Amino acid sequence: MSLLVVGSVALDSIFTPFGETADALGGSAVFFSVAGAILHPIQVVGVVGSDYPVKELELLAPRGIDWSGVEHAEGESFRWKGKYSYDLQSRETLETRLGVFAAFQPKLPPKFRDAEFLFLGNIRSTLIAGTARPSAGNSTTTIAGANMLDTARNLLVKELAIAKSFSEEKIMEELRTIFAN
Repeated sequence: MSLLVVGSVALDSIFTPFGETADALGGSAVFFSVAGAILHPIQVVGVVGSDYPVKELELLAPRGIDWSGVEHAEGESFRWKGKYSYDLQSRETLETRLGVFAAFQPKLPPKFRDAEFLFLGNIRSTLIAGTARPSAGNSTTTIAGANMLDTARNLLVKELAIAKSFSEEKIMEELRTIFAN
């Protein structure tokens, strides 16, 4: 059984009333992978720029995270800067710089194509098609959408129906879980 994560691999700068950090490992693919690896091995597809501290990312590999699907592109990595409230329940985005993530087109390594479960973290809904098809030969697919659930669900169901040569109704019967973060 395998779990494929496709999403952002970023550098976050965070300000809280209790301290701040700059260029910390971040992004939906990183956060989900670190949490998910507690229960299951993870395969990650994403993109980082030439300024990304890849060695820090590789320190997480012994937890069961396979980073070999993360593309290394020339240019600046995706960066997010935010400020959290005193109770840490709300935040304000101060800056978002997409960098190489703006042109991100997921490329699944052959060993990732049989993933039984798929988590789509914070990617444009137009990228779902290229991600869902390679994993569609599986009997069960778990899909996760970040900040795009309503828009993405119909497109995702259509793509899985094409990939599996099933009707959309059959895909909806087979689709067990949709997570949203």
